[in-house]
Amino acid sequence: MRLLFEKVNIDYDDLLSVEQTNELPKCLKCYLFLQFDAIAEMYHNLDDKYFFARNSLLKIIYYLSIRNFDDAVVELKTLEEVKNTLSNFELFLLILLTVEYNILNKKYRSAQRFSDLLYDYDLENQDLEMLYSQQRFLIAVNLRDYQHIYDYYLHLKSIGYPLKNQFYINILFLESFAENEAVLEAFDNMELDYIPEEYYQDFYYSKSIILLRLHKYIDVIKLITEKNYTDVRFVALLGYAVLMIKNKDRNVDEMDQYIENFMDYYQKMEYDNYDSLHLGFVRLMKMEIENESKESIFDYLKNYLLIEEETFQHRLYSFYYAFRYLQMLGERSRYKDAYLFTINNPKLVSFIKEFE
Repeated sequence: MRLLFEKVNIDYDDLLSVEQTNELPKCLKCYLFLQFDAIAEMYHNLDDKYFFARNSLLKIIYYLSIRNFDDAVVELKTLEEVKNTLSNFELFLLILLTVEYNILNKKYRSAQRFSDLLYDYDLENQDLEMLYSQQRFLIAVNLRDYQHIYDYYLHLKSIGYPLKNQFYINILFLESFAENEAVLEAFDNMELDYIPEEYYQDFYYSKSIILLRLHKYIDVIKLITEKNYTDVRFVALLGYAVLMIKNKDRNVDEMDQYIENFMDYYQKMEYDNYDSLHLGFVRLMKMEIENESKESIFDYLKNYLLIEEETFQHRLYSFYYAFRYLQMLGERSRYKDAYLFTINNPKLVSFIKEFE
């Protein structure tokens, strides 16, 4: 064997040494525990002289941790071509990282389809099982699948899930069942305790969504402007709050100030190339607030936002789009189109009452 490798100028001992170094399980655990500096160190220490599938998997974990989705896709495609050569651990992880890529890009239905491939399998590894359950929970939250939110939340709490991550699933669980003031009280108690730095903005994002669902629109405006959150996802919620106040009572004394606040944040909002989901919603809010023509709004909703929703989903936007589209179809007496949309999108229309 050594002679064979020497004939093709490969150092057999060096290859054996590299082959026996396997930091992939450690890298996966670091990802679960948000230890991204350790992942970066493993990535930069990779010996890339030879191709090993586990090195590509480690690279994907690193790329996902820094939101470098372009390079992650390259590695995912490379491994897809050699998937029949992977061990069970490597194949399971490849599928889970494909799910993770889709979750991070807000493609929750696509994530669910890949995750379903593992539904009947024993993943044979605690960390793989933990990542799988975390992903199922996040998918359920964003698609508003309440039974699975509840099931996977309880499961994660029972399997030694990292404490920092428990904070995150706690706020998402509470947000999902935000039907009364008790949830806000729970958030207020958490706010007085300790918010992990990694989840500081996520905490206030969930709190903003809870306030919106409880129709506390002015509180949302105050929260976002007092904290000066210019990230596009907060500007989207700010616009929604302003629009809801405007729709309810255009004669509110502070209405002009609220609109000015939104336009100011619209001008200075921060976003990147992967924020099209949020940008689409912000633009709709702007069109509505500025009283653009009903035809322009209807066209944008039908021919852009609802098409985009087939790829990207959000636990507020998706359901608002369905409500607004049906509302505008009703205004046009297009009852057949409304009926067809309803029977083809039963999940989307099941929550429209909360927007009425």
